[in-house]
Amino acid sequence: MKTPSQDTIVAFHNWNNAFNNRDAEEQIKYMHFPHLRLANDKYQLWDTPDDFRKLQESMTENLMKENWNHISIYSIY
Repeated sequence: MKTPSQDTIVAFHNWNNAFNNRDAEEQIKYMHFPHLRLANDKYQLWDTPDDFRKLQESMTENLMKENWNHISIYSIY
């Protein structure tokens, strides 16, 4: 049986895999809304899954412009 902490880590890895695959629908399965994100010292708020969906195309375009490939996360679990 996994602990809540281990379940959280598994959920994050699942979300990260969806992010790397640029699969917004799968990412949404692991998110709570409203969703608050902190990146580059700035907060971003998505009230609904639709708010998140609207930004995915431009986010993917920006990642490709940066020659982004994937995010690697390592865990002891």
